[in-house]
Amino acid sequence: MHKEQLIREALSLPTNAIEYYVSQILADMYSQKALVEGGDGLFDIEEYAGAGHCTIEQKAIIYNQVVTYYQGQEMSLPGMMPGLLRLSGILPMNMGPSATEAERKLIDRAKNAWLEVQWRDSTFDVVVMNWFHMGPVYHYWILADQVETAKAFLQEVCRWNGEVRGEMLVFDSGCWRKDATLFQSIKGATFNNLVMKGHLDPSILDRPSRFDRKYPFDLPELAERLAYISMWNGSLKPALQLTEEGIARLGGITEGFSFAYLKELFLSSMIRWIAVEQKESIPETMQQ
Repeated sequence: MHKEQLIREALSLPTNAIEYYVSQILADMYSQKALVEGGDGLFDIEEYAGAGHCTIEQKAIIYNQVVTYYQGQEMSLPGMMPGLLRLSGILPMNMGPSATEAERKLIDRAKNAWLEVQWRDSTFDVVVMNWFHMGPVYHYWILADQVETAKAFLQEVCRWNGEVRGEMLVFDSGCWRKDATLFQSIKGATFNNLVMKGHLDPSILDRPSRFDRKYPFDLPELAERLAYISMWNGSLKPALQLTEEGIARLGGITEGFSFAYLKELFLSSMIRWIAVEQKESIPETMQQ
């Protein structure tokens, strides 16, 4: 087959056959070359070339599909999460929505293309392809004179893209990305811009819903237990209610009970009272 049709023919196959098909064709067509392939999202040669570490030219022998994105607006891409797009290599790892309006720009990315790369004293052919199979799939094939050179190039590109330089890592949509704009914003912050404890509204600082404050709750004293028992007793039907003496006695023998234990005592006693054929008084049931 002609290499001009390689990408088109590959993308017409079932998605689980694309990788092997391209690998086999390249190995047959360039048997004198070393072939290294993979799918690591850190192998972003366009980002690497943008920093001046290599040069890229698109091979004219084939139609190269190049897509253009507006930086910072990748959330609008239909059907794909930006994190998956970064993992797949379609979007650069340092592309993020925190870029200011003035910093946003159009970015061209090779989606399905045959590239010629100049790196140090070596020249490579790099085929990059993207397709969808239970999620975005990114794959690349490197053709070089020596396998050691191809692997050294692969390692250097991935290492460089994995470094954090004047950026910070942000976990976004299931993926880590580098964000230089956010790093610069935090770097320029001072303590004068921080909200300190003394500046907080007391109604916010002292409300019991704050999880960074500890509130101990002691066990109820006798007066509190009597009030709680009386409250529950008043909600019962007359046949189940305790007398004043029963309330006082129950309050005395439940020392060490929490409000939850007292509630459980009432509920379990009512259930037992209902189940027993020979009805006892509620105080007698509670004592059991």
